[in-house]
Amino acid sequence: MKDEDKTKPELISELKHLRLRVDEIAKMKGESKQSGKRLDQTRKFYENILNSMDDLVIVKDMLHRWVFLNDAACKFWGFTREELIGKSDYDIFPKEEADVYWEKDNKVFETNEVDLNEESQTIGAERHFLSTKKSLYRDIRTGNKYVVAIGRDITERKSVEEGLKNSEAVLARAEQIAHLGSWEMDVATGELFWSQEIYRMFGADQEEMSPTYELVLRFIHPGDKEAVVRSHNKALAGKTPHSIKHRIVRSDGEIRTVHECAIVTFDETGKPVRMVGTVQDITEQEVIQEALRESEEKYRTLFDNAADAIVISDEKGNFLEVNRVACERFGYSKEEFTHMTSADINVSEYIDNIPERIKQIKEKGQAFSETQAVRRDGTTFPTE
Repeated sequence: MKDEDKTKPELISELKHLRLRVDEIAKMKGESKQSGKRLDQTRKFYENILNSMDDLVIVKDMLHRWVFLNDAACKFWGFTREELIGKSDYDIFPKEEADVYWEKDNKVFETNEVDLNEESQTIGAERHFLSTKKSLYRDIRTGNKYVVAIGRDITERKSVEEGLKNSEAVLARAEQIAHLGSWEMDVATGELFWSQEIYRMFGADQEEMSPTYELVLRFIHPGDKEAVVRSHNKALAGKTPHSIKHRIVRSDGEIRTVHECAIVTFDETGKPVRMVGTVQDITEQEVIQEALRESEEKYRTLFDNAADAIVISDEKGNFLEVNRVACERFGYSKEEFTHMTSADINVSEYIDNIPERIKQIKEKGQAFSETQAVRRDGTTFPTE
């Protein structure tokens, strides 16, 4: 029906309907505009959250191009966001590093598996370490895939770890040279930590053995075990420091001598909580000391049983040692000789020559002369 054929009520009704549609369209347009505004606000809200983070947040598309980077990422790499959007790893990283990142991103795209990694990055002349987590995000509207990477700068931590590792290596080497191992014990559980040197000292396998106090007791020589336990218990009771020399029986049956010492840490109630100590293999020192003792005994035997009178003095003429024959010939005891000098047993003419004789001994290693010695009773006899 044409409009001119419509009645006035019909035209008014259609006009009202048309006005309602116009109002609806205007409302929908307003709502759409409002929704767009809210969407922008929401997007800005989340961008602000991401930009407030200290961690790096990076999003890559399937062509490995950056489509989003937060402020932390831009600052860390030293570029503006405009310089990075649309670029890839190959634009700022060395090729060998970019190859690695590309390969890991591809794995996330293909498997949808989260990638956790610590990786190095070289920006210009500076090298950094990042702890990264990469995961897949799929846009439900378009179906497009993105890799979302979150990274944390761990350069300082890695530097500390490297320094600690070097220190531990130096300590381990020093312990090996000194045959000195260190240990720490949790008193409550009896669990022990051994340095590598103690494993070597006991002939134990670090991979197969978890040290405990009971295990240590099995390595201690049966003849010394009671003394070691007693010293250990006294230290835990706070009575005396733990310091003892004892023997151990290695896994291969070899018997070694060690010196062990430790300190105990107590809590506020006086209860022992931790024990820290060292064990030093002194087997070689013991062998050397025993040889020295035997040598000294032989020297003492020869010295005391020599047929001639022998006296030993320092540069000033003070007597240090005399043998039995010297005591008999001069009439003095060994105790008395320790308070005497060469001048006390020689005639005055010889005393004046003592400095010259000492000089000869220093230069040539020996000096010979004939003189008269004086006994306790004042009588003299010839000596050389």
